[in-house]
Amino acid sequence: MVKQSNKKSIFVMLTLILTIISFLVLVLTPTIFIRSTPVWGWTTIFGGKVSLSNTNLLEFNFNWTIYIIWLLILIAGISTYCIGPKSRGYYIFSAIVQILLAIFIFTIGSSWLKTSWIVGQGPANLERMVLGVGPWVSGILAVINALLSIVEFRVVKLR
Repeated sequence: MVKQSNKKSIFVMLTLILTIISFLVLVLTPTIFIRSTPVWGWTTIFGGKVSLSNTNLLEFNFNWTIYIIWLLILIAGISTYCIGPKSRGYYIFSAIVQILLAIFIFTIGSSWLKTSWIVGQGPANLERMVLGVGPWVSGILAVINALLSIVEFRVVKLR
């Protein structure tokens, strides 16, 4: 019987670090910009109010969709770090999950946030919404994590 090494490679550690960064960036940076007003990640996930001007107040409810994506990012990275070195096939599963998360993150700005908006005083002119820093960085890091998982899958085979 051949003894396999469960040693963590640099790619797996990098995946874990990028996952934690992605997790934090999605909460601590603007998720969207509405008329050049930043709406921070914790406001879009956990709910809160944003003043667009003196007459427009935009209120957010707790958003389950973004909250689940936020948790899945962390779970995918930690499970890749823990399970990947023991089971080589898990890297392919992780790559697929990371690509799906990237797609969901890049589509956050369209309909998923609008379902949690409650417009307060007057019309909010919500057509001028732009995806913020958090989803862009998290989506790009999810794609990089998927590429790292594929590279690790190929490298493990060669070891």
